[in-house]
Amino acid sequence: MTVGKNIKLFRINAGLKQKDLAATIGVEDSYLSSVENAKKEPSLSLLKKIATALNIPISMFFWENMETLEDKTPEARLKKLLFELAKTTTPHEKPKQRRN
Repeated sequence: MTVGKNIKLFRINAGLKQKDLAATIGVEDSYLSSVENAKKEPSLSLLKKIATALNIPISMFFWENMETLEDKTPEARLKKLLFELAKTTTPHEKPKQRRN
């Protein structure tokens, strides 16, 4: 699963080191490293803490396609993902009412 890789991607984009994020969420940096490297599976409560700390929806950790984007740098993948997300979450305008 790509959860750990996605956590790392968003952590790097936020400009945080592992030890900083680990301290914020209350875990050892070695544990966070294990999560990011898919050696350990994080609990749902931990994912919620990480998402809150990174100010992103928890669902972003489960996007499978982040690994298969053409550009392999974390920043480029994140920019493309956020662009795609913005397209899907933009509120639709209400239709203008006709005046009779």
